[in-house]
Amino acid sequence: MWCSVVYCLWFAVAITRASNLENVRRILNATEVTVPTFDVGNKNNQFQILDDINGISFYEYLGQQNFTTDANVTDVQRLIYYSNETFMSLSDSIAAEAQIQGIIPLGDDSFILSGQGMINNVSLASQLVFNMTDLSITKIFDTPLRSIEGVTVDGPLVYFMGNFTFNNNTGAIMWDSRDRSINLLPFHGFGPYANINSILKLNDDNILFAGHFSTVWNSSLLLQSNVSEESVRNTTSLLLNPSVPLQYSQWKTNGELDSSQLICPDPSKDSWSVSATTGDFTCELPFQITPSKIRIYNSPDKDSQVSLFRFLTYPAGSIMNLTYLDPLSGNMTSCDAFCPLYSKTVLQSQWDNTAEANTVAIINNNSTNIQWTPNYQEFALVSPVAATSLEFNALASYGNNLGLAGFQIYQASFSAFGNNSFNTPNCNNNDKDSNNTFTSSSLSPNNWTSVGEYLTVGYTPNENPVPKVTYKIDIQHSGEYSINVFTPGCSADNTCSTRGIVNYTLFDTVTNKMLATSLIYQNNDEIKYDTLYSGQLNSSCEITMTYYSGLYASNTVTTIVADRVDLNIISMDLSHRTEVSKLALNGLFQYQISNFTNDSIPMKIANTSLNQFALNNFEPSVSLRAFPLSNSSILLSGTEGNMFSINLNTDLSVQNSTRLISTENFTTFQPYSNGLVMLDGQGNVSLFKDNFKNLNTTMDGSLATDVANITLNGDELLVFNNGYIYNVTSQQQTRSNSSIFNLTVSSAGANSINDTIFLGKVVQWQYAIANQSAQVNADFNDGIEQMSLPSNTVPSRGIFLNDDSTGYFYKESNKSKLYITNSNSTSGLEWYGEPETVVYDKNDTLLMVGYYNDNTFSSTLSLTNLTSFDVIKEENLNVGSSISSLLYFAKNDTLLVAGDFEPSNGNCSDLCLYNYKSGQWDSLANNSVSGSVAALQLYQNDTILVLGNLTLPQANDVNMAFVNLSNNHVGSLIMKKDAPVNLHSMIVSNSRIVAWNDTVLFSFDGNSWTRVSVPGTDSSATSISSVQFISMEGTDDALLLLGEFRHSEFGDIKSIVYNFRDWIPYLLYVDGPRQGTGHLFMNRDISLHNIAQIPLLNSTRVLTNQSFASSTSSSVSSTSTTLPKVSTTHSKPGRRIVDRGFVVLIGLALALATVSVMGVAGVLLAYIFRDNVGDSYQTLNPRMDENAMVNTLPPEKLKNAT
Repeated sequence: MWCSVVYCLWFAVAITRASNLENVRRILNATEVTVPTFDVGNKNNQFQILDDINGISFYEYLGQQNFTTDANVTDVQRLIYYSNETFMSLSDSIAAEAQIQGIIPLGDDSFILSGQGMINNVSLASQLVFNMTDLSITKIFDTPLRSIEGVTVDGPLVYFMGNFTFNNNTGAIMWDSRDRSINLLPFHGFGPYANINSILKLNDDNILFAGHFSTVWNSSLLLQSNVSEESVRNTTSLLLNPSVPLQYSQWKTNGELDSSQLICPDPSKDSWSVSATTGDFTCELPFQITPSKIRIYNSPDKDSQVSLFRFLTYPAGSIMNLTYLDPLSGNMTSCDAFCPLYSKTVLQSQWDNTAEANTVAIINNNSTNIQWTPNYQEFALVSPVAATSLEFNALASYGNNLGLAGFQIYQASFSAFGNNSFNTPNCNNNDKDSNNTFTSSSLSPNNWTSVGEYLTVGYTPNENPVPKVTYKIDIQHSGEYSINVFTPGCSADNTCSTRGIVNYTLFDTVTNKMLATSLIYQNNDEIKYDTLYSGQLNSSCEITMTYYSGLYASNTVTTIVADRVDLNIISMDLSHRTEVSKLALNGLFQYQISNFTNDSIPMKIANTSLNQFALNNFEPSVSLRAFPLSNSSILLSGTEGNMFSINLNTDLSVQNSTRLISTENFTTFQPYSNGLVMLDGQGNVSLFKDNFKNLNTTMDGSLATDVANITLNGDELLVFNNGYIYNVTSQQQTRSNSSIFNLTVSSAGANSINDTIFLGKVVQWQYAIANQSAQVNADFNDGIEQMSLPSNTVPSRGIFLNDDSTGYFYKESNKSKLYITNSNSTSGLEWYGEPETVVYDKNDTLLMVGYYNDNTFSSTLSLTNLTSFDVIKEENLNVGSSISSLLYFAKNDTLLVAGDFEPSNGNCSDLCLYNYKSGQWDSLANNSVSGSVAALQLYQNDTILVLGNLTLPQANDVNMAFVNLSNNHVGSLIMKKDAPVNLHSMIVSNSRIVAWNDTVLFSFDGNSWTRVSVPGTDSSATSISSVQFISMEGTDDALLLLGEFRHSEFGDIKSIVYNFRDWIPYLLYVDGPRQGTGHLFMNRDISLHNIAQIPLLNSTRVLTNQSFASSTSSSVSSTSTTLPKVSTTHSKPGRRIVDRGFVVLIGLALALATVSVMGVAGVLLAYIFRDNVGDSYQTLNPRMDENAMVNTLPPEKLKNAT
């Protein structure tokens, strides 16, 4: 169970102070970005993104881009922080195999992370503390703690629970966050094979443990102090010899052997078998024992049952003399080399006809009991000897093969090992051999190291903690015992020079009386034992071994070893015995803290009504889980759907209970604000508070088998692992993942101040756009909305018609159609292909479209009257041609057509004048501009800007040129060498020109050109698709860009603003299935830049290589042609001095003189300097590169939006 009562009910806790959001922002440099507000120059101050969009968001903080990518990538998950509608990634991508099973708040500034795998190169199995003040991760345990079922936090104390053993504590351990100390629970955890599933804090003094266990590790705490005497009446229930743990033994055989099943047998299955009538196996022990008896389970197969055997021990290498109770005669009988085993048929027959009391015998001064049952026979060693290896020889069979179901060894002493692994019994069950008598040990929190069956630790005197080992031996029969303590030899591990002295002390755990104490020197060369005590013992005992001193210098490291303690049976008085009653547990234990801190309370563990409830209402060996339902009620769940709702009194006694009836066997439970959500792993899900409410969580045939609880944007969500999401707040059962909202949560935790951490993936967009284009308010406070267009309509471009009407081109099948907004319907117009360029003259309602014809594989020029919707003219160009741009000269009924084409009836190509009334094609400026043209624009009414792969009379390799309509002047503006990749698009305003390719902008501000690189660390992922002028502080003082921008600081961005100084991230959005390149449509009148207001000149005179204004300078080069500021000269009013005719003559004379002088001067200059035309164009010097842009706008300088 991955929460405490405090955590599970965190929803009700009032937020008393701000979350750690600002601190996390600071550390991650996740600065808030001020979303720009601007003017787009139309009446609604809105613009549109023509694209197939699913979801869109304003860019509001650095790192936001991490949560706008595809969350369905199966091998990517992150540790994510969330607060106040802000997501931030706390880690790099975490591999899918890493599992954080628990995220539990620890105070207001930390979380416990528990699980498996690695995070930030730290093992989750070490149980981690994630500190919110500095985002550091620290380990709690140096040694990984695996098989954790849950973590419960109680103030500064953290309880870890599960199926593990740590420092000889099983099932649970406690960590104090104040001093970072690992503390053993006062009852030292639970019994062997215990598994703790839940820990609940009932109140400040009581904690409830639920799981699979039947005792606590220090079982003496379960002993009742009242002593009663009674005669022993049933000798078959006596357990005088403990079984030897054989899990760590090495086995050899000439047949097939399953050692785990052999030592913990199922009588109905063979665990050793040989396809012959003779066979053997050997067992190499990890430590020396003195066996007292063996128990043999014959094969269940009649053809494999052993009939004769012998038993040998090593190093003696002797066949053992055995004695047994003969099932046929009922007498004690001996054997050695040929010992009989009866068939199971014979054993069953004799069992049916023999009194149970006659199937057991007590021998060896009441220290050994031997018996037989239908499943096994026992044989006692007549003269036990020490052994390190055992051998079983099968000499004959009742059939053709050999087999045994089980083989167990017992000894006359109880051994408690310092290495607690060797204290675990062979079987994890509730039989008397496994649980009624066992040994255990617990360790001080030093760095103990296992060396086989013993432990060692290096200790520097006067440091804390002092090494200590506590051995527990639980005995139920009073008698004469001796206690030997073993010390490994120092020569084996070369520690003779560092060994020290330890103190052993023996206590009676019932009376707490010290029975013996002794100082033991540990510098012996070989293994030895010392007798600590010999005498009467009436109850369980506890032996402590504590560091006493070193043998050498007081400040040197002393080596302390802890091996085993043997309690040897001398004799037992079985006619009368003193028996101490023992409290039983069945998967539920109420731990009262004050009982262990108050020395005046003799009974540390009380027989509470909660403990008794589990014994009375659940089957033995149940595995329980406990969950809070309210402050005074809990839910207990066992196996096979057995569940109870329990109401508690103020003293925590059971007031009443209700058995909950459910047809499902729920295995997963997740607390949430209104109760529990339960899953059975088969797709059945129920919510429970006072009754069950079933949820149908099936998603696309996938069943939910796990769930996490998280609150986002004020909505409490139950997130299932199949993609289904239940909104607890709105009680909606239909929310599922999509490209707009995609949430995967494997675990989550939240504290009381609104910090949430979860492991998973998330995609969340501010605005949902259902596969449509988006309409964006330039004032971001007014948000973004979906455009009102027919369903499945994604326009490729828009055209401003007037303040009330807009046209949108969209494709349907292989045709393009026009949708007009004022009629909310299509116009009926169709084009066989995609429009490449569109111009609209609102005075004549003339729509001019250049498009690529899919049917003829050529471009077509079409003119349509939008009043009558009549097609006025269509002109098909040659196959493979393209039209890139149009300008319209209304006074001449002529279009300037640009692209890559050659009319069949004209004297031009690529850039031609077309009179649509006469159908005549003609050249512009006597074909002085040639080459493939990408774009045209009108600048300041009388200048045509031409962009493409161009050639002029005076220069080759031109990227941008101009033609002055007033005098047909032609000149170059940008050479190819200035732009390594040709510029292919441009826009103009009254004061600026901007041209671009995929990654570079060229900007002219009326005085000089500037080259600007678009932000992007990966040129292959950066691409400009659309640019438009916007106004932020003045006219046309900023640009809005759309495209794909990948930046090291901003991440992947769809739209960005450039104010000719700084780059500001603006929009993020996700494309739908019909995604295109995306187009910015400002829905404003741009006719000044594509419809000329002056007529074309009739003259074909062309002036080249000249500037329009000699006063205009350029920053590109001192000799390149610059775009002018157009000026008009006026004559001064006054008295006429010279008649008009004379003026003309004088002007002509002056002109001739001027031309002569200039000609002579030009020849001289040309001769002297000999400049080539091509060399006069210098490379543009970039004014700002990407690094400069980042430095200009560091993320921390971005302001918060207000």
